[in-house]
Amino acid sequence: MTTQDVCNLLNKLFKDEIKRQGLVSSGRLLNSIKWSYDNSGFHMIAEDYFKFVDAKYKITENVLESPKFANVMEIYYAGIIENELTSNK
Repeated sequence: MTTQDVCNLLNKLFKDEIKRQGLVSSGRLLNSIKWSYDNSGFHMIAEDYFKFVDAKYKITENVLESPKFANVMEIYYAGIIENELTSNK
């Protein structure tokens, strides 16, 4: 699983959580959520008001506590460990 795969899955998890809570079903907020990765890690870009919506509705907290998020991270980090082990042979 590449970092881009993780970003795509994070995009989906956050958008799905927003929809699950019935906050919006389409539009500017959903379209603005974009995850990226660089040397300092994963980053989310979203509308400025996302932080207020997130604080009230605990979107990030719910995503981070979800089994789907745990599964994504498990697969991603298992791949990193596997690559490290095989490259050290």
